[in-house]
Parts: sequence; C-alpha cells; structure tokens
Amino acid sequence: MQRFLGVVGRNLEFVRFAPLWRVPLLVLTGVFAYLFIKSRQRQQRFALAAALCVCVLQFLFGQFNWFHRYEVFAVVFVAMLVLPAPAAHLLTRRVMFGVLCVSVSAYVVALLLTPFGSRGIYLQQAQMHRFTTAFYHGNVAINDLGMVSYRRSQGTYVLDLFGLASPEAAAHPTKQADWLIDVTQRKQSALAMIYPDWFQVPPSWVAIGKLCEHHTRGTVLGEPCVVFFSTQPGNRSRSATAFPGIRTNRS
Repeated sequence: MQRFLGVVGRNLEFVRFAPLWRVPLLVLTGVFAYLFIKSRQRQQRFALAAALCVCVLQFLFGQFNWFHRYEVFAVVFVAMLVLPAPAAHLLTRRVMFGVLCVSVSAYVVALLLTPFGSRGIYLQQAQMHRFTTAFYHGNVAINDLGMVSYRRSQGTYVLDLFGLASPEAAAHPTKQADWLIDVTQRKQSALAMIYPDWFQVPPSWVAIGKLCEHHTRGTVLGEPCVVFFSTQPGNRSRSATAFPGIRTNRS
C-alpha cells in the first residue's frame, strides 16, 4: 500500500511540471465520463466504464511522456472506443473527429521530434555500446540498460545500477555510495558509465572521461553527459587506455 501511495503521489507531483503530456488522456476521460452519464444502455455503459477505469488507473499509477511510450496503450484503447460513438448516437461525427485530433496531437509532435531523439541515442547510448564492445572489453556498470547490453561482448557483464532490470538496484532508490561500492565489487564491474547526478558517487571512484551530447532539442536522454568512472584503483590505467581509439562522427 505504501508503494502504491508513493506512485500516486509522484504522479500528482509530476502533473505541475508537464501538464500538457496528460492532455490527450484527460480529454478522453472527460468525453467518456460524459458518454457514461448520457448512455442508457447497459452494454454501452459497461464499455464506457471500462474505458474510464483505464484512464483513471493510468493517471494514478502510470507514467507519461518519454515520447509517450508509457501511456500510449491507454490512449489507443480508449480512442478506439470513440469510433463507434456516432453509430450509437452518443456523439456526432464532427465531435468524434475533434476528439481524435486532440488525442493524437501530442504524438504528432513526438513524431516530428523522433529524428532528434534518434540522433541523441546514437551520439550517447550507441557510442557507449561501441566503447564497451570495441575498446574496453570488460564488465561495466551503467544507469541506462539497453543498447549497452545489446549484443555485448561474449563473457562480459552489464550491471544495471538504476534498477530497470535489477530488483536489487530498484530496492536502493537513493543509490548510496556504500551500496555502489559493494555491488560493483561483487559484480566485478571496474568501469561505470553513469549520470553522476543520479547517484551518490563514491569518493574512491575516479572520473576518467566524459561523453556529452549538447544538442538537446527533442532528446530522450536522461542527461546530456555520461561520466566514465574507474570504480577500482587498479583498473584506472586499463580503462583510460581505451579512450584514445574511439572517435565519433557527428556529420
């Protein structure tokens, strides 16, 4: 129960930072609430109630934005239920068309920004993957699990520090320095590639490099810069020697 309340509180707090992300689902919620009150048929009210439940649950417990990948299932589900509304004499076709236009408006913007987001992923995440597979060849600790672990070098281990795929990491939301030292030693991850602001970086870790993407328009990156840390004193020279070989083509 405490976890559920925490998720609800977090979502309510995020509303004031990015309210426009919730507009499509908010509009659909209002439409279905109106249709539920207007309808007098039991089957229609059952379907409308299901749509309202999806909307409310997404608002309370779901996430938004990050190119709308978390809430799009809910928007598509309830938008599909708008289509039969004119045939059921619940909405006019003009109103239905207007509702659907508002529902997809945010996704049109996301579509236009996709090339910029792809560029950011290439210049950061893809280069991290390239560094670990072509130059470093060892266990690494990261906060963005995905491209770095995709087709990684055989025998290497990618340690998830953020908690997307690691229950242990998810159980440590504050990412304290003592835990970071312990988990990287246990997993023999001598190199960490992380956003420092997301963690309590141990004083014993030595920064040996930085990868930055300064064109942040339309980006999906958590932070513009990733810092490379040597987590073990004896590994500093090995990690540092991997840097001279890597070059990035920005054209």
